Amino acid sequence: MAAPYVAGLVAQMGYKNILIYAEGLAGWKKAGLPLIKEETMPRPEIPEMTASELQGKLGDINVYVLDVRPASMYRQGHIKGSTNIPLCQLSRRFGEVPTGKKIVLVDYLGRGFHSAMGWFLKSKGYTDVMVLKDGMSNWEQEGKPFEK
Repeated sequence: MAAPYVAGLVAQMGYKNILIYAEGLAGWKKAGLPLIKEETMPRPEIPEMTASELQGKLGDINVYVLDVRPASMYRQGHIKGSTNIPLCQLSRRFGEVPTGKKIVLVDYLGRGFHSAMGWFLKSKGYTDVMVLKDGMSNWEQEGKPFEK
C-alpha cells in the first residue's frame, strides 16, 4: 500500500500528527536502524463468516454485528440489527462493543482494515471476532435483506 493511503486510514482511526518516513523501509534498513521482525508481533487469524452463515445467526443474542463503514454508507443500507461504529471511531469507542459475544465485523468489501480491527479488538480482550466475507457488497449481491 502507498504510504499516503495508509496514513489516511490511520488518520481515520483517530490518530493525529502522522508522519511518513520519506526514505521508506529501504532507507530505514540502509541507515542501519532497528527493525521488528513479524514473528515478534503475533497476529491472530481473523476467521471469515459467509453472508448465508451470518443471515442464519441474525437474531441470536450471542452475535453482535459491528458495521465499521462510514455512517453515510450505513444509512444507505445495513444489516438489520447491526451497530455502526465507523472504523475511524473504533479505537476510542471499542468499549461500546459487548464482551462475551461473537463479534462479526462488516465493512464494504470485506478487505482492508477489517483484519487490523479484528486484531485490535482481540488485543482489547475480545476473544470471538470474525469478519463478514467480502463485506456488505457481497451481502447485497447475494440479495440478503438490509434496511435503511
